[in-house]
Amino acid sequence: MKKVSLASSVIVLLAAAALAAEQQSKQSQQQMEENFLKEAASANLFEQQFSEEVQKQAQDQKIKSLAQQIIQDHKQAQQQLQQVAQSAGLQLPNELNEVHKAKLQEFQKKQGRELELSYLWDQIGSHTKAVLKFRYMADHAQNPQIQSYARKTGETLQQHLSQALECAGVDAQKVTQELAGSRQQASR
Repeated sequence: MKKVSLASSVIVLLAAAALAAEQQSKQSQQQMEENFLKEAASANLFEQQFSEEVQKQAQDQKIKSLAQQIIQDHKQAQQQLQQVAQSAGLQLPNELNEVHKAKLQEFQKKQGRELELSYLWDQIGSHTKAVLKFRYMADHAQNPQIQSYARKTGETLQQHLSQALECAGVDAQKVTQELAGSRQQASR
């Protein structure tokens, strides 16, 4: 009888541990999704503010056009993000995070061609990173609205990356193919 009650106790403890681990996994997934939404909100605001500065000061028409497109697309992305966050019961910040504030302050010290080139390199770097993050969330978010937002917005971010590469004189199609190839290799 003691063996049966000991075995039952062990089974109950194992089940409780498994349940606790599953709950912790769900909480960490929710936290990751919440962090993604908050970071995306700050990034959208940063892209709008930085691009507005560049659009005012840039001499290069291609860069001005890129900045205008980014302003428009990130405003739209922010509106869609607000809807996703609202449906998830999350209040998004309506100001830049500390990292984006510092980056914007640094860029505001630049002028002329230095500002234009800094803008292009930042767009290439930040959009490369963002495309990868958004692809990950499109594939791994539990919330279907976050998945949809990440997929749709990720496509727009890919377009921004291609446009920035073209403005910088880099073969955007080749880089895009290399990124797609790395994605296919990672999924194997």
